[in-house]
Amino acid sequence: MRKKWKNSFFYRLIFQFIFIVVIPIFCSWLIFEEVLKVYYAKNTLNVQYHNMQNRIELLENAMEAAQNAVEPLAINKDIFYYLEYKSTKSPMPYGAFLRVKTLTESLNQTVPYLENINIYCDSPLVLYAWPFMNWEKYPVKEEVVALLENARVNEMIWETSFSEKGGCQMIYGYQKIYSTSYPECIGYLEICLSSKLLRECLDMIIAEVEKSDGIMTVYHNNAAVFSTVSGGTESVENGNCDPGYELLYWKRQYRYVWTIEALNICIEAAGPMTGLFEPLTMMSPSLIISVIIVSLLFLFIMFFVSVLSLSKRILHFADFMQKSDSNNLLPYQDTRKIDNNTDELDSLIDTYNKLIRENNTLISKVEKMELITQAARFKALQHQIHPHFLHGTLETIRYMVLFEQNDEAADMIYSLSVLLRYSVAIDEKPITLREELEIAGHYMTIQQTRFGDRVRYSVQVEESLMEMLLPAFVLQPVLENAILYGCSQCRKFCEVAVKVSETENEVVITVSNTGQLISWERMQEVNRLLTDGLNPEEFRGNRNGKALFNIKERLKIFFDGKAAVQIIRQENQTINRISISKK
Repeated sequence: MRKKWKNSFFYRLIFQFIFIVVIPIFCSWLIFEEVLKVYYAKNTLNVQYHNMQNRIELLENAMEAAQNAVEPLAINKDIFYYLEYKSTKSPMPYGAFLRVKTLTESLNQTVPYLENINIYCDSPLVLYAWPFMNWEKYPVKEEVVALLENARVNEMIWETSFSEKGGCQMIYGYQKIYSTSYPECIGYLEICLSSKLLRECLDMIIAEVEKSDGIMTVYHNNAAVFSTVSGGTESVENGNCDPGYELLYWKRQYRYVWTIEALNICIEAAGPMTGLFEPLTMMSPSLIISVIIVSLLFLFIMFFVSVLSLSKRILHFADFMQKSDSNNLLPYQDTRKIDNNTDELDSLIDTYNKLIRENNTLISKVEKMELITQAARFKALQHQIHPHFLHGTLETIRYMVLFEQNDEAADMIYSLSVLLRYSVAIDEKPITLREELEIAGHYMTIQQTRFGDRVRYSVQVEESLMEMLLPAFVLQPVLENAILYGCSQCRKFCEVAVKVSETENEVVITVSNTGQLISWERMQEVNRLLTDGLNPEEFRGNRNGKALFNIKERLKIFFDGKAAVQIIRQENQTINRISISKK
């Protein structure tokens, strides 16, 4: 008995539960924790990076706005007139000087962050008072002078500097002023932006980086000029200033890079990945998952208690059958059952007791004969199915080949070969609705090629029904009737539609066409045939009704009499309705 317990379903279920459920859940929990950390880290990285990028774009927009605001100075006629040092004109009149001074003072007051405007030249005719400055006082570094010499017209060269402690100075912009009469530089325009503009941007980045336990380093002209901690420049990847962000998972670190190209500034930040999310944020999903796992384990324990009781009853039942006399089989009485509820084992015991009482085989001779008869009827019905449109299709292909419509002819030949292959291979083996629709699609491809724009074909099927099984070649004969007796009998546009839907009680397949309507008398006669109110030998007329009768017979055999076929006439269309009951 102990050996039987070790080989029982319950013991196998325990081991399977441990290796298939417990261990995978534990591993999945660990993986989920890591995925959650990476998700929060990447989300925080993305938000922080774009927030800082937006702040840098505001700085760049402020610089661009200042540059656009001082453009009138670069084309001011008074400045052009009096800065041309080769001119022999008299010194700058005081009125012209006042106009330039008024314009610069107005710009200083209206442009945000604009501190000062200077105009440098070496003309002896200029009135040297602010904003005009002598070239000898020009404070620009040699590197900026070199850049200015190669600068394009109206191009602004930006420059800034940092103190030894990392504090940023003013932001300066320099631009050439050209003569109106010849392409030669006659002076330089200098604008000075407040250091507050860059300082506010860096302070905001520092605040965000410190929230993530990171450090920030600022590079100017490829040299480190500032870091939030001592020695911070050694903990980041110097020289790589491509803008963006990345999560270095295996190093458990993150890294940002922002650039201000106009100022040749690269801002780099790095820190531990754990600084990107709050512990409380991580705790909430983990706590929920923990509660769910504990609840599931409790439910599994309750389930195993029930399985253990069922396993004991199954072992007792198996032991009873092994000890039973084959010549004197007795019904089994389940004395180990605790409650009066009926379960699957009760159904098994009832079936066993019923077999014992009746002392019959699972399938009687009569049932076997019925199966053989059904197979014979199926073969007989199958041989009644023939391709009615074969002659018309071959004629159409010959016509298209004569007129060199080879691509369409090839498509028709392919569709025809598929239909013939299916019709030859048809047997009692069922196919899915998806395959049946494919067969119908090849048939309608041929008919649409023959009739051109006169026929349109559409299919509307619920996806859940695509794998439903049914006999082969159910839809194609119905579509053939719709083309032969509906669309081909009228010259107007005809629409053929297949719709498959499902209700609580049945599955319904309809094939409708808007061609020539069936007469009321003919519809009633065909429906009598389909409802067994008329003997097939007494039915008169074309093959329309016979084809539907064959389909009805095949469906009745396949679905054990739970299928029905009917023709319905509405205001502008004829509908062939196939219903399959679920009960």
